[in-house]
Formats: sequence, structure tokens, C-alpha cells
Amino acid sequence: SDVAKLWKQVTASIYGSSKDGTARLLQPLATIQDNWNLNFSEDIFNWVTGEYALALLPNSENTTPNWLFVSEKTPELAAGITHLNNIASRSGFNVSSLTLDQQKISAWTKITATSKNNTPINVDTKVKGVHTTLDNYEIFSSDLKTLKTVLSQKQKSLLENPQFQNSFATIPQANQGYIYLDWENSQDILKRQL
Repeated sequence: SDVAKLWKQVTASIYGSSKDGTARLLQPLATIQDNWNLNFSEDIFNWVTGEYALALLPNSENTTPNWLFVSEKTPELAAGITHLNNIASRSGFNVSSLTLDQQKISAWTKITATSKNNTPINVDTKVKGVHTTLDNYEIFSSDLKTLKTVLSQKQKSLLENPQFQNSFATIPQANQGYIYLDWENSQDILKRQL
């Protein structure tokens, strides 16, 4: 799949440019780009050559949805992760390793020392994003809670859903990708954006 080409075509067809498309079509994705100082087309999509998925997930704690990006492991993946690590470092974040339920996780974090009224100095950690390898995929997420949810899912994947398989069967196999919308779970996000 050529996600870079699909992204450019879809957003340019609708809005004239991929940046305008991101800003107007999916504000949460524009926020991600701005917060990370990156451009999806140049910094991510150009190294994604296999299967991929990008999801925005409802967040009950605030109106900004959590994000999830999954990419099939390809020879270009290591260079892509290195590039994202460099972007995180330039933005003042540390690249750290940690364990989440016996799964090795890489995290982009900002660590600051805090102290109030002569109390001991504590360390406050802000997680910018996390990623890990699972089977033949690299899973990126906005936060540990979302990644933990994905890693602990016991339900069948979307690809094992018969209704999805029937819908997917009508799409020509030589394609640049598709957009799947779960209206039941995403209508609140979409209504706010539209």
C-alpha cells in the first residue's frame, strides 16, 4: 500500500493540499502534526510501504481523541522509527524504554523535577507517545493507556469480522488503501469536527 500517495490524493482532491485537508477534515490529526512538529506525508507516510492503520479513538477524559498508528514491519521501519526519535529529541523529549505487562515499550517522554514548599524533589513524566512491536507490526500510540488497551484486547480483530470481510471483498486488491469508519464508536468525534 502507498499511504503517502493515498493521503496526498484524498486530501488534495477535497481541499487542494494535504495540510489543508488535515487541518479541516481531521482536526485531531492536525493537532498531532502541530504538537509533534511533523508532516505526515514527509515524516511518516514516506516510509510506510506495507499494511498500515491509523485510528482516532474516543477519549472520555477530554475532547481530543487518542490516536493509534500501526505499521507492518518492513525494511524501512527502522529508519522511520529513528526519524521519529530524532523529531522527539529535537522537541525536547527523551527516548526511553519501559516494560508494560511484560511487553517492552519505547516512549517519548519529557521528565521534569518538581518540588513544592520544601518537599522532596519529585520527577514528573509526560508521555508524548509510545510504540512497541507485536508480531509483524509496530504499534504507535499517543499514550500508555491506549497501548495497554490494544495489547490486552481479547476480542477478534477487525480482519476476522465477517461483515468487514464481506465489505472488504468488494474493494479491488490492487489499491492504495481504504478508509474504514466505525460510526457507532466515532460519531461523537466526527460530529464535533464537522
